[in-house]
Amino acid sequence: PQVTFAHAGQEIRPDGNTQVNVSDGLAELLVPKVKGSDSGPYTCTLKNALGQETVQLKVLVVDKPGENERRR
Repeated sequence: PQVTFAHAGQEIRPDGNTQVNVSDGLAELLVPKVKGSDSGPYTCTLKNALGQETVQLKVLVVDKPGENERRR
């Protein structure tokens, strides 16, 4: 299938920080250097000759704990 990911309504295009992998029936969106602004609504749309399906999801990016929190 053709796979498209979108964040807040904007299509995500693979670049230096974003990868889209499709293999063996699995579609992945990889964002290794994630930041707070990457939080929010996402969609994954899959299309093939038989039709189209869109799945919605919400992503919440949580920062690393502060130095004081790590000591607990």
